[in-house]
Amino acid sequence: MNEDNLRLRIRNKILTRELPSQSAFKTWGGRATDNRCAVCDADIAGTNEIEAESADGQTRFYHVPCYNALCAERQAIGIATTVSANSAE
Repeated sequence: MNEDNLRLRIRNKILTRELPSQSAFKTWGGRATDNRCAVCDADIAGTNEIEAESADGQTRFYHVPCYNALCAERQAIGIATTVSANSAE
């Protein structure tokens, strides 16, 4: 998938709330566990993945490049938020 199509897919999924508009509360990275990428909908196999716990309570899995594109697209459209480690204080 080319970069323009990926960006459009991300924007559409944010608008339809298939993807969270806020940054994840927790993220982990590691070897793929045969999940489906929340951005591109392809299987994540034979590579590394990002597991992200979002404010909506869902845990989603991403290819590393797809997660990076999601973070960049949130910032580009001005909805990026960050959760501070001190925000609960």
